[in-house]
Amino acid sequence: MGPIKFKTSFTGVDLNNNSVLLKKSGDVKFKLSSNGNVVIGGANEPSEQLVVLGNISASGDFFNGN
Repeated sequence: MGPIKFKTSFTGVDLNNNSVLLKKSGDVKFKLSSNGNVVIGGANEPSEQLVVLGNISASGDFFNGN
């Protein structure tokens, strides 16, 4: 089995300081840090497991794990 290939509108993928950055028009839109934390919508270092910068839309049920 080879690498997974998918279509994307991202213009760049960087491996930067053990992080994965997905860019569009030079702006970071998604960052996966070396510790496994994710930020969507910017290049900030995620302080939580998941950080979303911007509005969020969801459908279906929401379950709080606490």
